[in-house]
Amino acid sequence: MGRTLRPNRGVEEMVLSRAPAMGKLPLLTPREVVANIESLGFVFKNQVGSHAQYEKAAIAAHIRAVVTVDMGYPRFSKEGMQRMIRQARIAGYSKDEFCSGMTNKAVATPLPLTPAPVTPKPAKGGKR
Repeated sequence: MGRTLRPNRGVEEMVLSRAPAMGKLPLLTPREVVANIESLGFVFKNQVGSHAQYEKAAIAAHIRAVVTVDMGYPRFSKEGMQRMIRQARIAGYSKDEFCSGMTNKAVATPLPLTPAPVTPKPAKGGKR
């Protein structure tokens, strides 16, 4: 009844990949996940703290599905991605559909830089 130890993973296995290659799960940012689930038809439902919920209504054979996205992470771990994919599978989407089209899809559009309005300072009035 002893535990078996797994061998240490090499550096090659720990490299994070953004594009799915040979069945590997891409580790995405919250913004990329939101862009993808919205393209699949999920709509924003609610947010409590950093947890945003996106809902897909029941259609035909698929029941209603809710995917919770924790917006507080800079990039999701493998387990976090699997959790969200499992939630999206209820609506009938596969891992490939959930992760497809993520590269450059959610790139932030930079806001135009406008100079701050300059207000003239009132002249100091006083006796000399």
